[in-house]
Amino acid sequence: MPKVYDDVAFAPKNFGFNGNLNEIVKDALKKAGVSGFEERIPHHLSFGEKKKVSLATILSYNPEIFLLDEPTLGLSPKSRREFIELIKNLKGTKIIATHDIEMAKEISERMIVLEGGNGEN
Repeated sequence: MPKVYDDVAFAPKNFGFNGNLNEIVKDALKKAGVSGFEERIPHHLSFGEKKKVSLATILSYNPEIFLLDEPTLGLSPKSRREFIELIKNLKGTKIIATHDIEMAKEISERMIVLEGGNGEN
C-alpha cells in the first residue's frame, strides 16, 4: 500500500468491519508502538518498524489467535526487546514458531520443543 494507514485499514475497510475506520487504525498503530506512522511510506521504514506495522495490520482485525513465525528474526537487540514486549501484551492465544528459545520462555506459559522431529512438553 502507498501509506501505512492504507495498509492497516485494508482488512477493516474491505471485510465489512463495524466501527470508525480512523479509530480502528489509530488504535492498532498505538498498540503496535507506531502511533503517528499513518502517512509514512512502508518501504521507507526500518525492518523493525515494518514488523510493528505488520503487527498493527493484524491488530486491526481484532483476532483472538495470533500465529507468529519467527517474530524476532533479524531485529536489532533494541527492536527485539520492544517486539517481545508487544507480543507479551497481546490479548489472546499466541502460537509462535521460533528458534529464539529465550524469547519463547519469556512469553510462553507452555512450550513444545521439537528436536530431531520429536516434540517434548
